[in-house]
Amino acid sequence: MAAAETPVETFKRALAHAARALAEQAELEVRFGGDGPKLSSGVLTLPHPPRDPAAPVGTAANPVTVGGNMTPPPTEAKAYPVCGKGVQDGCVNPGEAKKRMRRPG
Repeated sequence: MAAAETPVETFKRALAHAARALAEQAELEVRFGGDGPKLSSGVLTLPHPPRDPAAPVGTAANPVTVGGNMTPPPTEAKAYPVCGKGVQDGCVNPGEAKKRMRRPG
């Protein structure tokens, strides 16, 4: 007797069928890997689905994916001037500036 299919495997199988139907190509090969998403020579490579879809987004079990399972780069903490009459580009709104001052840090 075959082992029971996990929810992730069921999702992968359903997604592969849906991709073939949308592409109107019954022979489309659907793979899951870290180098997706991409389509090349009749092979559609998609990123792996989360291990635990019920886990909160951004956790280790359900990471946020950016362009093929890459994590986004950390944001730089820059000191922007407060917007005013003479400064309107590359500045922070006065209300946001007050919030930033209150943050411990």
